[in-house]
Amino acid sequence: MSGKLGFPVNGIIGYDILKDFVVTVNYISKKITFDSPEIYRYKECRKCETFDLFFYKNKPYIDGEIVVQTPTLKTIPVQLLIDSGGTDSLWLFENEDLGISIPENSFEDYIGEGISGSIFGMRSRLKSFSLKSFKIKNINVAYLDSISTNYAKKLKTRNGSLGGNILKRFKVIFDYPNSKITLKKNRNFSERVKNGS
Repeated sequence: MSGKLGFPVNGIIGYDILKDFVVTVNYISKKITFDSPEIYRYKECRKCETFDLFFYKNKPYIDGEIVVQTPTLKTIPVQLLIDSGGTDSLWLFENEDLGISIPENSFEDYIGEGISGSIFGMRSRLKSFSLKSFKIKNINVAYLDSISTNYAKKLKTRNGSLGGNILKRFKVIFDYPNSKITLKKNRNFSERVKNGS
C-alpha cells in the first residue's frame, strides 16, 4: 500500500477496534479520538445530522441521495459503503432500474487501487449529493467498470461508495456500538470539488 499511495502506511484501523469505541475524526485538527461508549456523552448540536449505519460483513453503509439529469432532474436514494480511506468523493455503480447511468460528458480514467488490483472507470459530475440536510452541488463522481463493479457489489443493495473527499468536509463521529454516525460541517464543507477528487 505504501508504494501505491506514495507515503508510508503502517496499518489500517478497522472494525475490530472501531466496534468498541465512539470514534471522533477531526479533519481540521487531524486528530482521531477514541472514547468508551459507556462514558461518551453527545453534546446538543443543532448543526449536526445523525444517521443510522447498516453493517454488512462488518463494513458500514449509509443512505444518501443523488440528483442526476435524465434528461430531467431526478432524485435517487442510494446506499453507500463508507470508505474513509478512499480519496474520491463518490463511486457509483450503474443501475438502469434506478436511473443511475454514465452521463455523456464523462471521460475514461484510472480510478484507484483495490484489493483485486487496479480499478478503471468513467469520471463525471452529479448535480448534487445529499446526506439529509447537507447538500454538495456539482460533485465529482466515478463510475466503476463492469469488472470492478461485479467484484465490489457483493451486497446487492449497494449503489457505490462514499469517500474521504466528502467525509473531510465534516467532523465525523463514528458510533459503531450504537450503529450510527454523526456529521457536523467544518470549514472544508464549501471547498470547491476539484477534478479527480
